[in-house]
Amino acid sequence: MLSGRPLKKITLLALALLALASWWLKEKPRPTQGLSQEIHEAPDYFMNHFSSYKTNSKGELYQRLMADRMAHHKNSDETELETPLLKVYKDHELQWQIKGRQGVIKPGGEDLVLQGDIELYRPATTKDQSLRLYTEQLEYQSKPGIVSTDLPVTIKSEQGTTQAVGLRAYLNEEKILLLSQVRGVYEPK
Repeated sequence: MLSGRPLKKITLLALALLALASWWLKEKPRPTQGLSQEIHEAPDYFMNHFSSYKTNSKGELYQRLMADRMAHHKNSDETELETPLLKVYKDHELQWQIKGRQGVIKPGGEDLVLQGDIELYRPATTKDQSLRLYTEQLEYQSKPGIVSTDLPVTIKSEQGTTQAVGLRAYLNEEKILLLSQVRGVYEPK
């Protein structure tokens, strides 16, 4: 049995080790907020060459979404897309096509936000000429068929070029509202 001096030495040594361990834990670097968030937000599933289809109540195709890569995040229920391409159909015909560098499908899977080099394209029909719209960010609300942005937009058609800041496009009604600072250059044919 230990008593006296050896017990005091062991007790002091144990206390010194405990103090050293406490100091080491206090000084140990902790992961940064961004890193822990990154680990926390790792995708729960992903897919390369992603493609999805939506049909109406009659079983007719009304929307096709494609992307080079798709990654879903469980905690936020958001889906990231690389180089998304959305095609919107009406009566079996391509009505609109939207593409960009990146996209995010919002929780619920109905709304899509596209970013970077956005191009919204309407092919020519028997009554309308083709139309191309360019901007840096665009939100697509699937259920009402509305596209919107508050950023600068450029619209090009055979008639000329229109520039504006902000846009609301009602795709099902084929109606486009330019919100402010609208300027156009038109060339008569």
